[in-house]
Amino acid sequence: MTTRVQAGVLLVLGAVLVRLAVGSGLASYVRPGTRPLVLAAGGVLCLAGAASGVLRRPPAGASRAGWLLLAPVLTIAIVAPPALGVLTAGRPPVAPPRPSSGFPALPASGPVDIPLSDVVLRTVWHAGKALRDRTLRVIGFVARTTANGFVLARLVITCCAADARPYDIDVADTARAPPPGRWVTVTGRYLGASSAGAVVPALRASRVVPIAQPANPYG
Repeated sequence: MTTRVQAGVLLVLGAVLVRLAVGSGLASYVRPGTRPLVLAAGGVLCLAGAASGVLRRPPAGASRAGWLLLAPVLTIAIVAPPALGVLTAGRPPVAPPRPSSGFPALPASGPVDIPLSDVVLRTVWHAGKALRDRTLRVIGFVARTTANGFVLARLVITCCAADARPYDIDVADTARAPPPGRWVTVTGRYLGASSAGAVVPALRASRVVPIAQPANPYG
């Protein structure tokens, strides 16, 4: 790989990072809050590639390993792998870490719009006290069907998709369960921890509405 080609690889890699940072695909790989860092990294790589192509340096030794850098770059640029989904959610759910602060108060009436991860956290670390006999409205995707309904799942990430962990809710639904992978909004009564384990809450669904995948699929 010549110096000029190395500079081109840096430019392409930087351009892909910038494209991800300014587009909507970034949330499939990392937390949205990292957008400024990804944009800055892409800009630095573009500048480094441009400088390397302009400045005169001694010829670099030939190396075929450098071409391997193009594999993930081209994959993201051309194929754009989707966010993690059903296959990752098939892993056994784990207990969520204890929250660093208390839980905020919920609305006094009406269906409560609440993140799926918050339902799991409140069930594990607060015994679901504020959720008892409440009607919740939760967004997630169908991980799998069960004898009584389906499992609603959401993947939670700390930094990036590589550390994704599944959070599940056992949904009892007398109607026909949506197919695995379908994103839905579930409205239903909170039942506490399910028979699947103390880390899996249960809802009795009164309404299940198919929706498009949210802009941020994790959370």
